[in-house]
Amino acid sequence: MVFALPVLDGRVAPRLSLASDFLVVRESAGAIEEKKVVHIEGVTPFEKAGPLKDEGVEVLICSGIERVFFDYLKTVRIRVVPEVAGSLDEVIASYLKGTLSTGPVPETGVRVQDESDEYP
Repeated sequence: MVFALPVLDGRVAPRLSLASDFLVVRESAGAIEEKKVVHIEGVTPFEKAGPLKDEGVEVLICSGIERVFFDYLKTVRIRVVPEVAGSLDEVIASYLKGTLSTGPVPETGVRVQDESDEYP
């Protein structure tokens, strides 16, 4: 599985629009195989999806994200885990353990664990 996090000062960026890099993590059976920084500064939110798809990202773990971009990522088959805060190491470890705490999907109140809002 490949997942990514928007980065700001060693933490999950509070808004996707504030991130100038993604940390892309490749894992297998709960073990990290590779971490890679992908630079995304100076592109629009929709252009940020290109590098994610190029890297094979299946899941984007982020904090704040606009609903329109959340919906767009669903159309390109990237699952979004929103409203996550913390240091990169803490968030990655929690995600790999299956203990990551998330908030509601933007503007819906639906929690991401409710798979009805994952993909169209």
